[in-house]
Amino acid sequence: MIYFCSQQNRRALVLQHATLNGIDYLEVCDSGTDCECGKQLLVTLLKDARTVTLRTSQVTITGGGADAQVHPVNIIAATVDSPRTITVGLDSAGDFSTYTFSLIANPSTADPPDGFDPQLSSVDFSFKSGCATAGDCAPNPCCPPEAVTEPDINYLAKEFDGFTQVMLDRLAVLVPGWTETHPSDMGVALVEALAYAADHLSYQQDAAGTEAFLGTARSRISLRRHARLVDYRLDEGSNARTWVHVEVAQDSIALPEKTPCYPRVPGLPVAI
Repeated sequence: MIYFCSQQNRRALVLQHATLNGIDYLEVCDSGTDCECGKQLLVTLLKDARTVTLRTSQVTITGGGADAQVHPVNIIAATVDSPRTITVGLDSAGDFSTYTFSLIANPSTADPPDGFDPQLSSVDFSFKSGCATAGDCAPNPCCPPEAVTEPDINYLAKEFDGFTQVMLDRLAVLVPGWTETHPSDMGVALVEALAYAADHLSYQQDAAGTEAFLGTARSRISLRRHARLVDYRLDEGSNARTWVHVEVAQDSIALPEKTPCYPRVPGLPVAI
């Protein structure tokens, strides 16, 4: 017969057992000078952990995205002040995913270490459980990014010459020893190629921006689309029209429909 019990009942059984131990709860250390910006896990056991000896190979942490995998780098044993808490240092903090912390006997098996209950040797946790929302966290000021001086760039450059000058000015700051100006130089050639691509992109941006407003649009199709927004239908239009008076030499002469006509040009004969 198989008996199933809740986590609470399991904890009670482990507490009554003479030798078994297990994980009570796990906390992510995300505040304080010793937390290293969420790269420490505080694992609290049900019983005294000062006699527990663990290696980093006996700790596995699964979950998270491909670029948010975390691995243990060190383990700090329990102390007299915190006899049930083991501190696990990580190489990085995780993302918003749900992670699973597990204790194993060795990397070749999923069994728990000796003296640990199988059901209480793993626990799910989140690095972002302390966030106010599930979407994002406020930046942690314990590890502020290094201040970077913004480059002095002329953002009004819109044509080939302007883009070329902007890049040459920037290179003069980054590589002051490079003073080549000959067109056949590789650096100059790359600058001009990038300036050409930027000039072409700038033209496309200006063209799209021009057609986006009724007052500046130059294409008839753009005007039709703007008019359609206010339920006004604009037809395709037609070329200029005029009346043509034909004088004939005799009566009963039929002029076929769509007969081409040419305007009178001085110096050319009347009939072609």
